[in-house]
Amino acid sequence: MGKRCVVTGIGVVSPVGTGKDKFWNSLVEGKSGISRITLFDTTGLSVHVAGEVKDFDPTEYMEEYRLPMTGRYVHFAVGAARMAAEDAGFSSETVNGSRIGLVTGTTSPACDSVEENLRAIAEGESPVANPFGLAAVAPHSPSAEISHALNIFESISTITTVCTSGTNAIGMGLNAIREGHKDVVVAGATESTLAFFTFTGFIAAGLLVENSDLPPEKIMRPYDKNRSGGVLAEGAAFVVLEELGHARLRGAHIYGEVAGYALRDRIRGKGSSKQTMLWAMKQALADARTSPSEVDYICANGVSSEVLDKMETRALKELFGAYAYRLPISAIKSTIGIPNSAIGPMQLITALLAFQTDIIPPTINYETPDPECDLDYVPNTARLNRVNAALINNHALDGGAAALVAKRYDG
Repeated sequence: MGKRCVVTGIGVVSPVGTGKDKFWNSLVEGKSGISRITLFDTTGLSVHVAGEVKDFDPTEYMEEYRLPMTGRYVHFAVGAARMAAEDAGFSSETVNGSRIGLVTGTTSPACDSVEENLRAIAEGESPVANPFGLAAVAPHSPSAEISHALNIFESISTITTVCTSGTNAIGMGLNAIREGHKDVVVAGATESTLAFFTFTGFIAAGLLVENSDLPPEKIMRPYDKNRSGGVLAEGAAFVVLEELGHARLRGAHIYGEVAGYALRDRIRGKGSSKQTMLWAMKQALADARTSPSEVDYICANGVSSEVLDKMETRALKELFGAYAYRLPISAIKSTIGIPNSAIGPMQLITALLAFQTDIIPPTINYETPDPECDLDYVPNTARLNRVNAALINNHALDGGAAALVAKRYDG
């Protein structure tokens, strides 16, 4: 199994708050981050709401001269990674001599930067694109800017597997530590698809709730009989993964252990999403040497899709049997929306903070039970519940899946 991997730092930028405390308090209180879009004009569109990040000031995390060179998702990434590093007590001085890697997941490039460059050319403000435009839209730009801001990495990587990118980034970091290649890995994901082009693309693909009469905060309703689809969101989340002995030696606070990971490409055929999620969760448990009976919380995919919610429920029933009905399950997407690749790291952070507080956040807007989604989804109100082992389920738009197992660390 190799070396053990623990989490010693957390950073998050989300629609429900920037920083781990605001993020966690909003989740526990069931406070939705979904509201009317302010980033661009939605007149004439059939969707007007999203999970926007509204309390984030990039100048607190980046040098001001670098902001015009980079897109919104880069700003989120640097902010979340810096928060995680500071939470872990890291700087170029304190980790001198350690082998430190960075793995960043993302789905889309900086579409806001692309749009701004094209607008400036079309409106005659500039005959050519911004000289920093290519760097801004390159998929590796979040990793590059995090590296510039922290200056502590011996290697940096970028991974893109759509919605599972962040979970797979953490999985890559876990394996690098287990195998002894790294002492520390900063891993996570960043996303900002709330630009006009990408947003209308999601609408055209039929992936968002259109023309809803519900208040914005009520639209995301995983497992509810009256759900009608998802709400797009943005944000970033990073964690500091650290080899256990390294963390102990420097007296770091340990949030928990990342004990298992698995990913699975789409399995073809009828019920493919169920089979893919089932395979990933089962293998993650095997990787963690953890039996289903040891799991006491599931941080679920819960995407507010009738098909996927039912597939996930069936996968959980097959994996856990009768025990599935006694397991607390919650979907934080009900509160924050769907931030694509950033959701996996946000789910891991949710599990880690559940270890710290013995609280499980709720699945909000669960009002009319779907007879086919009849498990314990911790509806609407947070629950006091000791959590020792959590299973994180993450499903992607392309049909792939990834899963993590996190465990309480008691020394």
